[in-house]
Amino acid sequence: MESKPFVPWKPVLCFVGILAIGLAVRLLFVVLYPAKPVADAAYYNDQANALATGLGVTMDGRPTAFRPPGYSFFLAAVYVSFGPDVQAACAVQAFVGTMTVALVSLVGWLLLGRRLALWAGFMASIYPGLVFLPRVLLSENLSLPFVLGAVAAGIMVARTWSYRWAAGLGLLLGFAVLVRGASVFCAGLLLLGLVVWAYREHRLGRGVAIVACSMLALIVTIAPWAARNYLLFGRFVPVGTEEGIALYSSYWPPRDGSKRIWGNVATEEDPYVSTAYNSIGTEVDKSDALRATTIDRLRQEPGYFFQLIPEKLFYLAVPFDWEWFPHGPGRSRSLNVGYVVLLVPAFLGSVLLLLRRPQQQWVLWVLPASVIAQTVLFYGGPRFRLPLEVFGLIVAPAGLWWLFSGVGYLLRRSPQSLPKF
Repeated sequence: MESKPFVPWKPVLCFVGILAIGLAVRLLFVVLYPAKPVADAAYYNDQANALATGLGVTMDGRPTAFRPPGYSFFLAAVYVSFGPDVQAACAVQAFVGTMTVALVSLVGWLLLGRRLALWAGFMASIYPGLVFLPRVLLSENLSLPFVLGAVAAGIMVARTWSYRWAAGLGLLLGFAVLVRGASVFCAGLLLLGLVVWAYREHRLGRGVAIVACSMLALIVTIAPWAARNYLLFGRFVPVGTEEGIALYSSYWPPRDGSKRIWGNVATEEDPYVSTAYNSIGTEVDKSDALRATTIDRLRQEPGYFFQLIPEKLFYLAVPFDWEWFPHGPGRSRSLNVGYVVLLVPAFLGSVLLLLRRPQQQWVLWVLPASVIAQTVLFYGGPRFRLPLEVFGLIVAPAGLWWLFSGVGYLLRRSPQSLPKF
């Protein structure tokens, strides 16, 4: 029987259709569920307005380096182009979110093949955790594409050992860190993983040179902001001064009775915070003081660090959202149904990924590893879990494929006999 000719435009049309669905759904939800900027979103909105009117990066009317500037500059560019309109910014974020869908498919294609990559893209296009995100002004809208782009570039670096890919990787990591400081966990693990991979591939010298190239590109990316901060504070501040209060609040957050409110920063009702904020000079000094206080208190009670880890991991895993899902009347949180549905196929896909061992799969594992590292050292929550959920979306189609193929059928064969992705 004559085989059917391969038609290359079919997967292209599928991919375009997936992106169209993703964009349409995001724009629809932006219109149907408008959100007023509050908390972090209000901070970014204020900074973007200040930038758009030429006041620079300020907080309370004074120059600041409290948070990384990347997302504020992004919003400012939107406001300069379309006016200070939150809805316009959310609409632009719908397009950025569609780029995230495309990158989910790209990473899936690099590791798992075209068919599963298209399914991963389709799942990402309708996944509630990503669909609702553009309706609020949060830095994750912009950081996710940079992180996924860095993962794709990391896979290519591990395959080609190309300096061009290495430079691209460094640039993407630099922009990711400038948008969201926690991306430094992903950057560190990815660069360290490349060194280990080079050692296993007996190319340690080349690997070290490649990582040095990536680090140089990363440094060049953040250098203008670090230079601005040095001129402002007379101190080396590579990204932001939020670290001190974020670190302190990761161990002594505000309380509601006996319950710790993870994700909220400690207030001046805390005597240590009050001392740092009221009797110490610049915001850099305050951050340094709170970091030193955190380290000193943990040294005095070292078991406290380990005592909090289970609670932090539980808070990371709970299937509720407090920030970007729309809430019903009188409610402060929403059930993330997509996350609950994703758990089983994502787990099965992770197991299958380990069994089949596709080349460079370790790069993808940087996403959950960075989330766990951030949670253990700082804290975790539904918003900070997003890279882990993106990891789940990439591997879930493999888990569904395994599930529908019949677990019993697969258990009778060795992992090496499984069909290819």
